[in-house]
Amino acid sequence: MRALVLEKEKELTNGKYIFVAKNELFLRDHKTLQKDFNFAMKKLGLYQ
Repeated sequence: MRALVLEKEKELTNGKYIFVAKNELFLRDHKTLQKDFNFAMKKLGLYQ
């Protein structure tokens, strides 16, 4: 999770973020997590 945020930190709007990692997180590969992360951030309007 930390790696995903660091990869995209320059694209995110300024603010404080809290992420909750559930057990299912460990069952997904990095590429799938990237896709899910990007979808969520776009859906929430958090990209600049």
